[in-house]
Amino acid sequence: MGSYQPKIELFWVVAAIIGVAVLSQLRTTYYHNGLNRYPGPMLAKFTRLWHWLDVKGNRHQQNLIELHRKYGDVVRIGPNSLSISSPEFVPRLYGVSQGYLKLGRVLRKQ
Repeated sequence: MGSYQPKIELFWVVAAIIGVAVLSQLRTTYYHNGLNRYPGPMLAKFTRLWHWLDVKGNRHQQNLIELHRKYGDVVRIGPNSLSISSPEFVPRLYGVSQGYLKLGRVLRKQ
């Protein structure tokens, strides 16, 4: 007669809950601030680990140049970070009376 093993079943329930929580957090990180429309390295869309590894590898500037060649003027380099290579964006982001309020980490149109 087979024996009942509740510890194994409990393990799978806990593993499923943790898995759902992790996937939910990844989804939230990817979509929460509207930066998902900007291209960039896949890992950079979810965590700053990509940036840390890039800087630690001492090739950050060269990698940014390569990313801009591959993806264009605006590249997502972190969950809340963009790299902008075009000077035409500077007045829009930092100009006086442009109608944007810098609230927290998001620029909002007035």
